[in-house]
Amino acid sequence: MNLDQIRQDIPGLDANVYFNTGGTGPSPAQVKGAIDSAYALMEEQGAEAPPVKQEIAARSEAARESIAALLGAKPDEVALLRSVSEGMNVVALGLDWQAGDEIILTDQEHPTGLLPWFNLRQRVPVELKFVPLTNDADELLERFAAALTPKTKLLSLSHVTAENGLRLPAREIVELAHRHGAQVLFDGAQSVGQFPLDLHEINADYYAMTGHKWLCGGMGVGAFYVREDLIDALAVSWTGSGAVSELDRVSGDLTWQPGARRYEFGNRAWPIYHGLGAAVDYIQTLGTDQIEARAGELADGLKRDLAAIPGVTVISPMDPALSTGIVSFTIDGMTGPEVAAALWERWQIICRAAMQGTATRLSVAFFTNNAELTTARDAVATLAKEAAA
Repeated sequence: MNLDQIRQDIPGLDANVYFNTGGTGPSPAQVKGAIDSAYALMEEQGAEAPPVKQEIAARSEAARESIAALLGAKPDEVALLRSVSEGMNVVALGLDWQAGDEIILTDQEHPTGLLPWFNLRQRVPVELKFVPLTNDADELLERFAAALTPKTKLLSLSHVTAENGLRLPAREIVELAHRHGAQVLFDGAQSVGQFPLDLHEINADYYAMTGHKWLCGGMGVGAFYVREDLIDALAVSWTGSGAVSELDRVSGDLTWQPGARRYEFGNRAWPIYHGLGAAVDYIQTLGTDQIEARAGELADGLKRDLAAIPGVTVISPMDPALSTGIVSFTIDGMTGPEVAAALWERWQIICRAAMQGTATRLSVAFFTNNAELTTARDAVATLAKEAAA
């Protein structure tokens, strides 16, 4: 990787010490360029001009193809949505739920991974079961195996947890679930863009992702994957113009759009999807394997440095197989919000609290440099020393 060129491509990195890609990733200039290009075309020639509409549609489909390639999926398996939440709600409202059906979650799900199921439970008496996570891979799989029963219909899990960056063994979990007749939905908010993905190899049933975190693709854009053989069984819930290819306005007979496009509807700000496509292409050019290797090495070093500081405890996994760029830690005598606020006010380090406010999270990305790591390490050491005094 040419780190100097990468940091030139991402102008926001000059303004502060950026350790919050797990919240919102700073976008390279190529993202804004793709968005501006589309809006300029519409402004100059008219959004409804047939050649413009064709070009906007073509660029949108190119973005879909780029996302599908990143996920190891087919374009027809990918819907262009607005967020992880939207994709998860497609599943929550699209499956045929019966009283007593079980949904397995974990104790580290983001509110995005909880609210659709709490909402569903208010409508249908489903059972929610929570698996406590651990940084031991074998124990983790044993806990999921113990939670599965003949009533389990779905596992809804963060592929990578937002709290401490634990990377779940996705393929093994899917194999367990399928042996018990259950399906698996992954929240990919913290995974997509951090390491290579092949959803066909994982054999995931559903996968929801966003563009604004590790892809650095801007806010308000995301995508949803549904395995090809499950599309017709996953009913459309919310819908509107654009979701059908044929419609009889009198009888109501309709034909849904082919593939996952049926879950898209309504007028969209299509240029921001062009920005997402540009972000995906940028990530692919760097190489997700290279991104994983670089960020993983940097995060591993930071975890070792922080763990050596008196009064600091690292709660992210130390096992590289379960690790990501997320580094969460605690400082004795300080809450997560207190640490995050101090890091910003005194060192202009952007990060966030984690583990329900008990910890602090630093997100190490492919663009992080050694000077930033040194600043973070020294700042945490200073806070820990002050807290101890």
